[in-house]
Amino acid sequence: MIRLAALIWTLAVGAAAQDLREASATVAGISERLEAAEGSRNKIRALTEVVQAYEAGLIALRDEMRPVAERQAVLEQLIDAQEAEIARLLGVLQIIGAETPPVLMAHPSGLLGAARAGMSLSDMTDILQARADALSATVTEIAALRAEQDEARAVLQAGLEEMTSARSQIARALADREPLPKRFEEDAIDTALLLAGAETLEALAEGLAQSGRLQSPDGAGGADTKGHPLPVAGSVTQEFQEDSQRPGWTVETAPNAIVKMPATATILYAGPLLDYGNVVILEPEAELLLILAGLARIEGEVGDIVPEGDPIGEMGGQIDAVLSHDSTVNGIAAGETLYIEVRDQDGPRDPATWFAKDEE
Repeated sequence: MIRLAALIWTLAVGAAAQDLREASATVAGISERLEAAEGSRNKIRALTEVVQAYEAGLIALRDEMRPVAERQAVLEQLIDAQEAEIARLLGVLQIIGAETPPVLMAHPSGLLGAARAGMSLSDMTDILQARADALSATVTEIAALRAEQDEARAVLQAGLEEMTSARSQIARALADREPLPKRFEEDAIDTALLLAGAETLEALAEGLAQSGRLQSPDGAGGADTKGHPLPVAGSVTQEFQEDSQRPGWTVETAPNAIVKMPATATILYAGPLLDYGNVVILEPEAELLLILAGLARIEGEVGDIVPEGDPIGEMGGQIDAVLSHDSTVNGIAAGETLYIEVRDQDGPRDPATWFAKDEE
């Protein structure tokens, strides 16, 4: 039974280390995509995709490091137990070894008892050797796990630096790109009046519908299809709740995660709103609104037609927080949340009718 448990444990440790190596290889391989993105004709979109790949890859790598670290801690506790057991066995052997041969020969049970005592001594020696071998194997496993973790940390740090570089390139590309086409020019007074009457997000959406900013039903717009990618790498933690004040999805994201356009759309509103933080309201199709709330920063201006795949903003937090082992929700570092709402002329609709939830 002990040998079977040891075998299962060894396989578990080996599987964890293998998962860690695979995650490291995934992150290391993204650097090739970064080189290709630098020469891409649509550099902004390509770099944004690379950054999101890094975000997902670094989180996966960090999360694969956690079980390896936990197994290492258990193995270290096992070493302490093995050392204590070996110390007890050595103590017993020292006591037995201190007895002289005549004493052993004068065993109360005679020669047979003395022979059995000698056999017990031999058995204990074998047990001691087995425990020593097990201790040596445990030490070797810990050394291997430490080496795997050191390599993974190096890949994690290098990946973070590459991602930071890609973000800098995105910022430069955004600054150098041609001005985005505009469907209309923002009227500051009109926007101020909209905000003055917007006690809720729903009220602002209704105000936009009456403002004349929306394109006509016959205007050019994106196809109303399912399966658009989530605008941010993350995990949906709150589903659609039609009767809620916030009926849309809540998505847990990594700190400082990039938020990109899931489809080409016009910016109808961009700025702070109530307790939602920074909000951007997009119109990807005639009379369909896509609301993203909780961003730390927004790219673009009201009236801009932003292409699919371009960044529309980013979440808050520190980019190097991905290196920590804080609590996570479905693999995503908790603390940053993006609220997503989809609305049409009938009110809020389930984002699942428009988004692919399982995207990355």
